Amino acid sequence: MLDTVTAIGADVAEIPLSRPIGIVVVRVDVEGVVEGLATRFGGARVVADGKVVALAEEPEEQAPERILPPLRSLGGVLPVGGLLVVGGGDAPGAAIDEDEITKLVRSTTSVATSVASTVASTAARVVVKPSAKAKVAEVPEPIDLDALAAFVARAESGRAVEDLAHDAATWARGNFRALVGRDLSVVVVQRLA
Repeated sequence: MLDTVTAIGADVAEIPLSRPIGIVVVRVDVEGVVEGLATRFGGARVVADGKVVALAEEPEEQAPERILPPLRSLGGVLPVGGLLVVGGGDAPGAAIDEDEITKLVRSTTSVATSVASTVASTAARVVVKPSAKAKVAEVPEPIDLDALAAFVARAESGRAVEDLAHDAATWARGNFRALVGRDLSVVVVQRLA
């Protein structure tokens, strides 16, 4: 998985005037084992039986070139019938393409799934505040994954994952002022077997 993130970073480095990006890459195998890598940009939660379960997180030693540090590994299990809620929001220069996300999810998920993604791409901004020594760029707080997954758990009740992803993105924009006018991505994957 680190090879994938390193390759993405190398591709970003070839784009003139590009900045480091935030990223979430998640894989689910046929047994429901979830593994992934994420930056501060986002992460994933499992929703099963109406409960939100955080994936285990471990810091990685170093983020590849053009990937915003800190990088952390994600791990857990997605039970049959459970939902994997992947969310990412706000990172300087983060470019999110709905077609690419959907392709990546479909190509790396080897279980029967329903996939939905809702992406609202807008220009990400960095807040610059003066300090005594120099100007310091501050990245706003990332998306609250626990709150996002809790919304999905409350709203689930037999709804299609496409609707859940769309509604969760709309809910996040309405409940987190920091996400207004910023990049936001919500992907909901259901393990069917």
